[in-house]
Amino acid sequence: SILTGFTDFDAKFRGFSPGEFVVVGARPGMGKTNFILNMAINMAEKQAVQLFSFDNSETNLAIKVLSCVSEISMGKFDYDRITPNELEAIKKASEKIANLKLYIKECSYANYQEFKNELLKQIKEKDLKVVFVDFLQSMIPSKFRNNREFEIGYICRELKAIAKEYNICIVATSQLSRAVESRGSSKRPQLSDLRDSGMIEQEADKVIFLYRPEYYTLEMLEDGTSTKNLMEVIVAKNRDGKVDEVRVGCHFHFCKVIDYNHFDFSDFNFGGGIIIDRLKDLGH
Repeated sequence: SILTGFTDFDAKFRGFSPGEFVVVGARPGMGKTNFILNMAINMAEKQAVQLFSFDNSETNLAIKVLSCVSEISMGKFDYDRITPNELEAIKKASEKIANLKLYIKECSYANYQEFKNELLKQIKEKDLKVVFVDFLQSMIPSKFRNNREFEIGYICRELKAIAKEYNICIVATSQLSRAVESRGSSKRPQLSDLRDSGMIEQEADKVIFLYRPEYYTLEMLEDGTSTKNLMEVIVAKNRDGKVDEVRVGCHFHFCKVIDYNHFDFSDFNFGGGIIIDRLKDLGH
């Protein structure tokens, strides 16, 4: 299996498997990109991992990675101030990142076929074991134009076929429909909320939803747990196992998602700042 680096998730679901097609769905603001970025960083310690992003630039993602690993607030990278301690933290983070087998590529392909060609090229050249795609609805196939359900279904079948053929895990993020917001009761996502196509549910080996009750101004869970910086990772479909959920801690100032029981904000560094040009001095 391919472990995600989230202890509770891996213990309960045994991570992911080669040949799997996994979908991570959530409404905007839930933290899809930060969630998969942290998984990619964790996984890249042991195997080659590629993140294709249709939603973020390579520069923005690189800063997110640096913020996550250095545990220095991403907002500080906009200022021309930095303390010696922070500079040391950034240097150490840069050294760690350099040793990761993590590849990031910004996507601007006109259609799915161009993306597929690049994906297959990267799989072969880098011996990739895990591929993240952020996000499904950004891709347009040459077939089924003007029928979004068929388009997304076609892309899901293609990605699943590639995962099986090359024995890799492909994880794609997906937007959820606005039906989540219009529900009067719980905003917790469900399989019917997958946007554009029931084919996503059909083709995916695992469907994972992200839910942050704090986003909807809920301060306490039913068991009395505070919702502050809490994310629920809900496995709503699991072809080879059980459906259940786990909790992780998140702090998006640092683009950080971590085991909930190990989440300690006193470890994070809020001080100082640095401009982007300083990164060039570090060789990154």
